[in-house]
Amino acid sequence: MDAGNYLEAIAMQVEFEREREKTRVMKESLRDDVVALLEKALEHSMLMGKKEEMLAEIELQEKLIDDFMVFIAAVENNDVEIAQNFDEKTIMDAIVPMLSGDGNSSGNGEGLGGAYGGHNDLDVAIEGTGRDGGGGSKAGGEGGSCNGDRRK
Repeated sequence: MDAGNYLEAIAMQVEFEREREKTRVMKESLRDDVVALLEKALEHSMLMGKKEEMLAEIELQEKLIDDFMVFIAAVENNDVEIAQNFDEKTIMDAIVPMLSGDGNSSGNGEGLGGAYGGHNDLDVAIEGTGRDGGGGSKAGGEGGSCNGDRRK
């Protein structure tokens, strides 16, 4: 083998190694892109599921409101038959979690009740326990009560 052929063979080998490295880098890049695409597809699927849950929850809330409005209209119109068909216990069982944040699908745990410092004021109001209704019991001075007598 003469020197010219030897140099040409070395140049071809260097070019072949360069192409092999480019191919390896491109394959790694392709693998990374496929993984990223699969992650995005999974995220899309998860978000679509959350969207469907939220839409179902909104639809349920709208139905609840519509049913309650029918009850209110029946009470206003003295329609005893429709008013008696209304199940107050079921509606309260549906409204309380919705207002306290238990039915909130956003995951932050704050509904209308959760926005007030973690107290479930709605449960307190419904149950009638746990609060005296006074405005000054924690602000110093004398506390108040619902019926007007003051604590000493």
